[in-house]
Amino acid sequence: MPTFIKNAWEFSGSRSLSAWLLFGIAIVISIGSVIMRHHQPVFYSLGRVLLPEWIGTYGVENLSITWWLFLSLLLFFFLAVNTFVCTTNRVIGLLEKFTSLHKSTFFLKFSPHIMHIGFILLLVGHLISHTIGVNLTNNIIQKNGTISVCLSDLKVGLKDLKVEFEKGTLFKSLEGSPKNISASLSFIGPKCIKNKVISINRPVWFNGLSFHMDDFYPKSKFSKRTPYISLIIKKDPGIKLQLTGVALFAFGLFIYIFLLIQSQLDRVHNSGSVPANCDLNLATRTRNTSHEHAVGEEKQL
Repeated sequence: MPTFIKNAWEFSGSRSLSAWLLFGIAIVISIGSVIMRHHQPVFYSLGRVLLPEWIGTYGVENLSITWWLFLSLLLFFFLAVNTFVCTTNRVIGLLEKFTSLHKSTFFLKFSPHIMHIGFILLLVGHLISHTIGVNLTNNIIQKNGTISVCLSDLKVGLKDLKVEFEKGTLFKSLEGSPKNISASLSFIGPKCIKNKVISINRPVWFNGLSFHMDDFYPKSKFSKRTPYISLIIKKDPGIKLQLTGVALFAFGLFIYIFLLIQSQLDRVHNSGSVPANCDLNLATRTRNTSHEHAVGEEKQL
């Protein structure tokens, strides 16, 4: 391997670079949180459109406000590269020592790298979802009505909408406000019809698409207009990678904590057995010394 490539590889996986990248990300995101607070309309659309669409409109046209987001994305990319290189180097080193290490020691040292792999998969999954996914907003369905879902042969109908309102609450300002909202949807496909219940905090999935309740009507029990809901329809191709990343991270963390606690308990147990032997030997030596001293005194008498 050429020296230049070798040096670049070693620098990309160095711990000092990891520390500086994490520090830089923390500073940039802190600045960004302050900017977002004062320019909410620019960043609010991030939750409604995909990243390429947002970059081509709001992002490019407001660089004096959005610069921190581009910089944070760049820093996260370098952090992912740093994590990949560092993990690769250490995994190769561990595999070379596999036969010489105890199994528990090997997995204790290997578990952090499982978390690193999960972190990389999580970042890649989010990137895929926000670049090549589908995010359709303002899909309004009236009660007993249906809509066609773009980019598919699926239709969605609203069979019923149930809205419960606050009653007898201690806070007068909440009296009559919506409390529990749920809707019964019918999914009409080429080969089947299925009914599912959706609510504000409980999306539903059907044929690779996720449906999220964004808005609803009525918001007062005295309203007399036709009830409706507004859906956000998403296709999230990176969700499997995200879930895999979360599962790997949790698994690696569990293995690390379990083996670390086990090693600490073994150490305490082993260190606790030595003083017991020492106390036994000390007691034996004390008895022998006392006996010799008593015999000496008898001889003197």
